[in-house]
Order: sequence, then structure tokens, then C-alpha cells
Amino acid sequence: MSQVSIEGRIDALPLEVQEALRDMVRALNDLRARHQRGAGSPEGRITGYKGYLWEREDSSTAKTTIYVFEGTNGANTGWQLLRT
Repeated sequence: MSQVSIEGRIDALPLEVQEALRDMVRALNDLRARHQRGAGSPEGRITGYKGYLWEREDSSTAKTTIYVFEGTNGANTGWQLLRT
């Protein structure tokens, strides 16, 4: 998932407004990184950090399958099925 960027678009705004917008964009990008989605299980494929979520889009059931990362930060193993 790509990150949101506002650099080069806010230069005409007052400095305190620019900094507030940068803080909001950092928070948004952090949230987007913590919740990812895609096909298949993330185990062994997707790098995670404690608390990150993976939403499986190709689940064979009508319900969404969600995994939570409980492994070592920066590893790609340690994803646990949270809900099906």
C-alpha cells in the first residue's frame, strides 16, 4: 500500500499548519502500515510488527479472515488467526 505524501503541495501555508498536516500524514501512513490486506495467509510472506493486522481478501467463507501479528518485530512469521 502506497504512502500518502503532501510535500511540495503545502509550501504556501503557514509553518504551523504545514507541521500539523505533516503530523496527520505521518499518523495516517502509520495506520495504513498497521492494517494491510491481500490474498492468502500472511504467514511466512508479510513482515509484521506487534499488533499489525492482515485482512485476507480471498477467504472461502462469506466472513472476513483477519490475522494479528504476535511474532518478533520485523519477522514474517508469527501471524495468528484472529477471526474468520
